[in-house]
Amino acid sequence: MLNTGFLEDLPWQKVKLWRGGTGVSAWSGLVDLKEKRRRPAFFALEQLSEHLRRYDDVQRIAADDESLRLYRVIRNKRVLWIAWIEPESLVLPGDTRPRSEIELPMAASHVVVERMVMGPGDVNKTRRIFPVIGETIPLVITPMPVYVYASY
Repeated sequence: MLNTGFLEDLPWQKVKLWRGGTGVSAWSGLVDLKEKRRRPAFFALEQLSEHLRRYDDVQRIAADDESLRLYRVIRNKRVLWIAWIEPESLVLPGDTRPRSEIELPMAASHVVVERMVMGPGDVNKTRRIFPVIGETIPLVITPMPVYVYASY
């Protein structure tokens, strides 16, 4: 990622007078410069970028539930689904998370379901392989994005 705004690099952009501008660089708060660490959103964006790299086509698929965000990504003739719920209001810790049950069409014997990552090395912790019974796979979708693709 490039810091095209140079806001993280210019000391005068970090003074209290310019606080409104420091969060709009390419990093947009993804990196905590004081603690010298990458925040969870950094890893989530990195994961999304990897999945979308060299895509051939991206389509939003309409659903009966308007809060459901469902995208079909085609890359090298392989299908990747990205799904999450976009709640109408803020969901705080302890709140009941909205959920929706869907069935995704899958032309494979097994699929990988990968949840959004929150830290380094998380992708291996969030990846699960499931068998496909018939031609679809049932999924419970929440505000936490999931990536679903055939296991080869």
